[in-house]
Amino acid sequence: MPPSSTQDVPSLFKDRTLSGNAPRKSMSAAAILMLVLMVVLVGVGMTKMLMNRTVVKETVTVVGAGVDLPAGSRINFGSLHYLELPKRYATPEMLLSSEQAVGKVTKYFIPMGEPISTDELFAQKNSLSSNLETHEVAVSLKLDDEAMVDHNIACGDSVDVLTTMTKDGKRFTKTVCQDVRVLLANSKAAVESRNLKNSDQSRLTLAVTPQQAELITEAAESGKIRLNLRSRLSRRVSHLAGVAEEDLLPTSALTPKKVPQMQAPALAGNFVPAPPPAPTFAVPDLPAAPAAVRAPLEWVVEVFSGSHKENYSVPLSTK
Repeated sequence: MPPSSTQDVPSLFKDRTLSGNAPRKSMSAAAILMLVLMVVLVGVGMTKMLMNRTVVKETVTVVGAGVDLPAGSRINFGSLHYLELPKRYATPEMLLSSEQAVGKVTKYFIPMGEPISTDELFAQKNSLSSNLETHEVAVSLKLDDEAMVDHNIACGDSVDVLTTMTKDGKRFTKTVCQDVRVLLANSKAAVESRNLKNSDQSRLTLAVTPQQAELITEAAESGKIRLNLRSRLSRRVSHLAGVAEEDLLPTSALTPKKVPQMQAPALAGNFVPAPPPAPTFAVPDLPAAPAAVRAPLEWVVEVFSGSHKENYSVPLSTK
């Protein structure tokens, strides 16, 4: 009877089991690799899509300054150009059409490339006089930087006008006008602008009454003017008498100093001063005396009496 192979059955099943598990491991590694490749490809595709995607920005077109516009400039088409801004930067005061700006006068300095707003322009067109009240007149002054508060005065501000005058060698400062409205003034940015270096930037225009115009004009001709910048909430008018040197200096500084006098030295009791020199008078030139007429010649006779000698003259006979 042939021998039984029962003992080999476990080994057979064991070999089959080992041979069946090997393909499963290799298939799992391949599946993982394919999955990783798919994830990478999907990521690369999404990245390309995001990079090629065009972002649509919302913008708005507004009117801007094509050149530097100082305060008081009349706007024309040549001084404007259009700007494209993001919509979130636009304000309701910005102009959307050049027709809204042409013909108007600027209140403030507008640098080149900046958008123009309605609050930077006078409401009325054609002339500056349209922006004055019926009781006001415009007066322009040429002042230095110190008098204009270092160019920090702007349109709509209120100022006090002071003048310093000199009379008889003494200075006196007086407040001429108070709470005067500023109509036009160049700002610090306008002074520092390269395009406006050669222009007259030290001028300032005030809106005043006719009486104030007389006072300010006389003060500008007679002395030196300075301005005081007021708060926009202040409407107080003070009664000021003016200031002179006497109000600033102490009394001791104004009192004239006495110059000490030199006293003559004391003289001895028996000292007799020398008499003053006799005055000298100039002798006038007298006319020369006429020449004396010579007497006719005479005879001289000598008479001796002892040691005594006497001379006797005997006139000549004219016969």
